[in-house]
Amino acid sequence: IKNMEKLLVGLIIALILLLICIGTLSFVWADEYRTLGIKHATNPQICIFEPDILYTDDVDGVVQASYNSINLWKDGLREHSPKGNWDMSVVVIPSENHKYKNAREFPACSILISFEYTNQESSSLGYTGIDFSSSKHKYAHIVVFLRDIEVIRIFDWDLGSLEQKYIRTEINIIPYSLTSIQNTITHELGHSLGLGHYIITDAPVGDSPWLYKSVMYYAMNPHSEEVM
Repeated sequence: IKNMEKLLVGLIIALILLLICIGTLSFVWADEYRTLGIKHATNPQICIFEPDILYTDDVDGVVQASYNSINLWKDGLREHSPKGNWDMSVVVIPSENHKYKNAREFPACSILISFEYTNQESSSLGYTGIDFSSSKHKYAHIVVFLRDIEVIRIFDWDLGSLEQKYIRTEINIIPYSLTSIQNTITHELGHSLGLGHYIITDAPVGDSPWLYKSVMYYAMNPHSEEVM
């Protein structure tokens, strides 16, 4: 009987250890889909604010990239839930009709997509501002930057000390490709629909297929020509 008790205790301990290991593995390999906790009352009306001609050399291309992103979401949602109503009407607001105006002046728009020249405050490619505080006009405002700021510090060798000496700083303004702009819009559009970031607890550092498991991953390569 004592041997049976010891065997039973041993099995219980082994089972507990196994459950701990399984729990640990589940945590290590877990994928987390976050939500922003918002809900559109009706099918979203998406308004694309035509970019200023001073911001881009290809206004039509940027607008088309917006349409592409919207269609990708529609197709993906319909594939995931064929019985769902995923209609989202789209309208383009000409630049002269929205210049110097803010999102609140377009009450018919529940998702607004607008464009800025560069982001001088951070390295973010875009962001989404959400304002559901007013019952009359709940909206998500997507802002996408069209050009990158490249800062290059120039050094040269000092023959006297044989050390590198700072010469000057050069700042280059480089336009993002239409593919990059489209990927950014697609990501931000996910936020505007209520999705948070896709979190991978064991994501490796650097360029990896893990980064392409979801367009809602928090980072992307702005110079990649691969459509996410």
